[in-house]
Amino acid sequence: MTIDQLKYLIMLNHCQSITQAAEILHISHQALSSSIKSLEKELNTSLIVSTNRGSRLTPKGAALVEISSNFVHALDELFPADDLKSTFSPIIAVSYVSLTNYLANKIRLLHSKIDLEPVFLEFTTNEDIINAVLAQQAELGFCAIFYTKEQKNSSINNFAILDKNFSYHTVTTLNIYCELASDHPLAHLSKIPLSKLAKYQLKYFYPKITSQEIANSKLLDHSLYHFSKFFSSFNYTIENNPMLYRQAVDDNHCIGLAIAENEYSHYGLKRIPLAEDCGFLIIALRQQKEQYHPLEQALYY
Repeated sequence: MTIDQLKYLIMLNHCQSITQAAEILHISHQALSSSIKSLEKELNTSLIVSTNRGSRLTPKGAALVEISSNFVHALDELFPADDLKSTFSPIIAVSYVSLTNYLANKIRLLHSKIDLEPVFLEFTTNEDIINAVLAQQAELGFCAIFYTKEQKNSSINNFAILDKNFSYHTVTTLNIYCELASDHPLAHLSKIPLSKLAKYQLKYFYPKITSQEIANSKLLDHSLYHFSKFFSSFNYTIENNPMLYRQAVDDNHCIGLAIAENEYSHYGLKRIPLAEDCGFLIIALRQQKEQYHPLEQALYY
């Protein structure tokens, strides 16, 4: 049980909505749900129940909030956020997919409250991320695992072979979206089947990798390698220039492939989810220890 988990439960009790509580806490809906489920598993009891009007606490959940509220409030009074400034500069081993699509937003929110200066070991393989955390060269690791419907459970279960000193959980799922010009023939669809993509050129914008680099044997464990392999039978290319990417999608009826949590497009293009069940699981991991810095907790959940 962590302080953050208690704070999450207290906020959920106040909002009666996981979505609203997650917005106030500046974490994803899935991260909040995962944190509560982890606490329920630890305590071996249900803490929340879903209703037509949202989520409410069970009697045991309400009792936990009642006995912990004063304690959590006292901690906030004793250790205000300002006292955390410049006291924790975490080294985070992270894949580029995790950094750009999940962790960057969380760090931006933390920066608005405190002086946080993390150092990233970015653009690396999941194996290197795990080894960095294992060797204590990084406090936290964020692995991006490409999955298909058939591979999803096995992808998560593969982490069960990690060293017993590891703690890990799925913090979010990144979806695959098709970015289209508004006059594209498929722009009317709510979801795009994989079979519809065969006649169009696909482009993925990735600023730190070229098609030659992704074919390099040293990157075979890289999460984007599996993403590229999945689309290898299509007319699929990687674009490093954002202006050329946008121009190709606008002018040539190309379809851009975006990896993201939501349908917001940075390039002002229409973004439609791929119908097939595939995407990236972002798994956070760290070594087990008796005490964690509050900012480490905030990043981990």
